[in-house]
Parts: sequence; C-alpha cells; structure tokens
Amino acid sequence: GLIVSIARMELYGISIYGDDSVARVNATDLLNTISYGHLGGSLAILSLYQLVSNKRKAFPVLYIATFLLGVFVLLRAGSRGPIFSISVVLFMWWCARSRYAFIALFVFSAFAGCVYFFRETIFNLIMKISPVLVTRINMTLEYGHSSGRDYLMKSVIDKILENPLFGVQTDQLGYSHNAILDGFMMFGIGAGWIVFVLYLTAYVDAYKVIKLKIKNYWVALLAIQYFTATQTSFSLGGNCQVLLFMLIVYAVSYQLKNQNSYIK
Repeated sequence: GLIVSIARMELYGISIYGDDSVARVNATDLLNTISYGHLGGSLAILSLYQLVSNKRKAFPVLYIATFLLGVFVLLRAGSRGPIFSISVVLFMWWCARSRYAFIALFVFSAFAGCVYFFRETIFNLIMKISPVLVTRINMTLEYGHSSGRDYLMKSVIDKILENPLFGVQTDQLGYSHNAILDGFMMFGIGAGWIVFVLYLTAYVDAYKVIKLKIKNYWVALLAIQYFTATQTSFSLGGNCQVLLFMLIVYAVSYQLKNQNSYIK
C-alpha cells in the first residue's frame, strides 16, 4: 500500500501550499502530506525495531530496505513534524535502552550538534530527495518560520484566558496543532489539566515499556511517535490511533504493576 501511495504521489500528487508559500504534495486525497510523513516514520521505526529485537537476524537486508523506504517517504513528504516526532522516539528509545541515561543524553546531544554543524552537507543530500523539505527547514532555522502555528497558538491562548473556567468550543476556532492547548481550550483551566496528565503518564508508561523491553514494545515506540505528533500537527480528538495507543500502553503498564512480568 505504501509503495502504491509513493507511485501515486509521484505521478498524480496534488500540490498544496501552506503559509510559507512552499509547495508540498498530498499522497492521496485522504492521506495528506503530514500523515504521509508519519507513515514513513512508522515504517522506519518498525524496521529498526525488527533489526534490534530479532535475535535470529532473519532477513536483515529486507529490514534495511524497508527502513530506507520509510526514510525516503519521511523526507519526500516535506513535513517537519514527522521528523521531529521520529527524533523524539529515537531519543527516548536510546535513553530507555542505555544503562546510563545521562550518557545517552550527552551522546545524542553531541550527535545533534554534529548534524547542525554539517547541515549544509546533509541538506545537499536531502535536496536530491526533497528540495521542499530543505527550504522549509532553512526557513525555520533562519527565520523561525512555523507555518503560522505561533499565531494560531497565541490566538488559542488568548481564548483560554478569555474563557478560563469553561473553555470554548473548538469548532469556533479550529485546533491549535497542540493537543494540550486544545484540552485547556475545550475544558477550561479547571479540567484541561486532565489532558496534560494523560499525555504525561502515557509518555512515562511508554518509556517504562521500552526500558523493560516488554515483548512487542514497538507499540510503545509508535505511541511516542503519535503522542508527539499531536503536539505539533494533529489534534487529540481527531486522531483515534492516539487514544488507541494510550489505551494499549496503559493496559501494558497496568499488567506490569500487577504481575511484574517482563522479558530480560
């Protein structure tokens, strides 16, 4: 299905323009550019998971090939949010599986510094796949361009302050591209904190599942990806997969607390 989407995007993709006036391409009528990028990110994450967790190392060439395909889609989509989400996944995965988290933090920071230092060389390589992505990242780094998200979030915060007790219906304003802000906007300050706590505990539980290396902990990796996605692009209410991942992670965490079972 992903290969079909790639072919359709390249042959019949529809150009769309955001506030940055840079053209991106929708993969299909229902699979927009952001979702398309996250789909590639999920494929890359699952491929890495198979390479790391498959003790028999069966079909490593296949996993490497699907990883490269996922990265291609991630870059080709031209969206920054999916790249940020997969970076958070890799960071938390690295910290969870490292013996000392602070060493993992140091190494990851050093790696990020090297990427920034050699960004021109990296951009030249990415340019061959997705020139639009290079343009949009440069606009963010040089001018702080956020495709209008900063103004949208400011308007949402203003609405929250205007209606602190009971909130305001989102259909009057749209969504803020940040699920936590959406929670405060919808339910007011008195109840909006519930959404924040849901996300915080979901991140913590997903981290624990990865750290204990629970069987099929790939679910926690994808959960972190989509939890992060709702902080940059999506909304909580309009993305059922986020709620599903939360339920799965909570269920696994509950089982751990009661049975204390994990794979060493």
